[in-house]
Amino acid sequence: MMKWIAHRGNGVTKYPENSSEALMRALSHPLIDGVELDVRLTKDNEVVIFHDATLERTTNAIGFVRDKTWNQLKELTLISEKYHTKISKLSSFLKRVHTSKIILIELKEETGDYKILADQVCRILDRYSNLNLYLVSFRVDLIKYIEKKYPKYRVSVFVNHFINYKYVHSSLSFQAITPALVDDVKHTKETFVYAIYHLSTVKLVQKKIGNHPVGMITDQALKFAKALK
Repeated sequence: MMKWIAHRGNGVTKYPENSSEALMRALSHPLIDGVELDVRLTKDNEVVIFHDATLERTTNAIGFVRDKTWNQLKELTLISEKYHTKISKLSSFLKRVHTSKIILIELKEETGDYKILADQVCRILDRYSNLNLYLVSFRVDLIKYIEKKYPKYRVSVFVNHFINYKYVHSSLSFQAITPALVDDVKHTKETFVYAIYHLSTVKLVQKKIGNHPVGMITDQALKFAKALK
């Protein structure tokens, strides 16, 4: 069974990626089963929804997210081809969510103390135990830290050809893999597949996994869902 996860809220509206508007509109669409979003820390350790380490690609500013306070970031503009809006805190977005659909949160921390990010995110999530939350990262150390300190949360590591699947221990709540690894893993737990760019890839994954539940994380979730409806 396919579940369609809108990557950064993309593919449903023209609002900027990772904006509250894009994420909420994706969650409200009947063919979309959930959203994936990215979180980072500000200079004053607020958790904001933002993908890149730097601001240039998606805002009207330059510099590193980690070097800006929340008061500075909230004044910036998130830019897309059609709409402009503001950066959101994770807490502000979650306050707006009233659905059982999947909220897949990727924790991004390349240089700083990943424990601070993990602690801040989990403290926020403690207030939203009613939501269908999943935590994931490319950092194995970060996920192991959450798994040990906050065992109630569902966690996993994004696995690709750069990370040997053997390092992902069996205690993880779910698995998040690329299409290339579909044949290499046991599908005994909930699976998410990311880096999905073409409908042909979706069909190939569907054929290989069969009836096992799989969440397809893609910028084109709505397009693919309609094509296979």
